[in-house]
Amino acid sequence: MRDNDLMKRIALGAAAGLAGTVALQQIRTQTANAFPETVPPMRQDPGEFMVEQVEQVLPERTSEQISSGAETAAAKSLALGYGMTAGVAYGARCGMIPRSKPCPSTP
Repeated sequence: MRDNDLMKRIALGAAAGLAGTVALQQIRTQTANAFPETVPPMRQDPGEFMVEQVEQVLPERTSEQISSGAETAAAKSLALGYGMTAGVAYGARCGMIPRSKPCPSTP
């Protein structure tokens, strides 16, 4: 039964991380459009940067075979992956810490 609770917490954490990331991306986009002066200066999108870093360590022949669509999809999905990972980590760890109150994801 304990393993089922862990899997449930992990799944709920991933879902919460995904929902939170999507909501934050929308808020940041709307804020940037309404108040462009509030956007911090960035040399490059972090997802695009990470995709380029990976391509640099791949053999040249392999790197050339990656389509620009796949690169874009990978770069955009990294933000979702980061958010979901944080949710999964919280969900997995939540039941391991002794608390006076239960974690929000457990009844």
